[in-house]
Amino acid sequence: MAQHIFAYHAVEDGFEPSATTLPRRRLREHCRVLSDLGWRAVRVDEMIQGADDGTFCITVDDAYTSLLDIVTVCERHGWRGTVFVPTGYVGKEASWDVGAWRGHRHLDWEGLRDVAAAGWEIGIHGHTHTALTDKPIAAARQELRCALSVIQQELGVVATSLAYPFGEASKALAEMAQAIGFRRGVTMEPSLVEERHSPLLLPRWPVYRMDTAAHLQARLCGVPWLKRLERARLRTIQRFSQGTRVRMSGKTNVISDAAEQTYVE
Repeated sequence: MAQHIFAYHAVEDGFEPSATTLPRRRLREHCRVLSDLGWRAVRVDEMIQGADDGTFCITVDDAYTSLLDIVTVCERHGWRGTVFVPTGYVGKEASWDVGAWRGHRHLDWEGLRDVAAAGWEIGIHGHTHTALTDKPIAAARQELRCALSVIQQELGVVATSLAYPFGEASKALAEMAQAIGFRRGVTMEPSLVEERHSPLLLPRWPVYRMDTAAHLQARLCGVPWLKRLERARLRTIQRFSQGTRVRMSGKTNVISDAAEQTYVE
């Protein structure tokens, strides 16, 4: 049902140097132009790999409070998508984002219930938003088991889709995620989805502040050289946006320890 997955994060008006925070007008432009061209957004759990029937997936990482704005804009076009939640930060400030210029707050459980009621899929984005590749496999497993338990207890949802924090994954992580119940896992490798891709290692096109509707069109239906250009451009941006992940790799986070006792043991 879809060959393309787009990854959004936050929308915010005013000055914001973060590459992953879009102005609201830019989001509205994306949705209006793609809808006028006949494209339709679906959830990750609704996609069929390799098919090309005019659909794409919208995903939103981190579940900031601005997620409600994204859901509202998508509803105007009859679209729905998938949100990936870092369960340890629901309703809290994004203190994990140590490089943020402006502090974003994560949506609370009541807001997430509204998102689920609007038809959006609720997925997992870890518990502490730490890159799972920076953890031993046993610790990564405990992190995901904790997040699954939190979501089920708070929302009554059995999550089956995973977005690896910072888009970082490996074959070993994918195998572990599948073993504990995930059916789909998405990275931040900028590319279209093809049948050769493992369902637990699906690529996504990150959407950055400077991306216009024309950039998204190039990824969806551009000629091959345009798609290659987009991949190269996005990979370049990614190389300059690893500061938060690097800082977090040496940071001890105690949220997971407390939550493991509450939700896992």
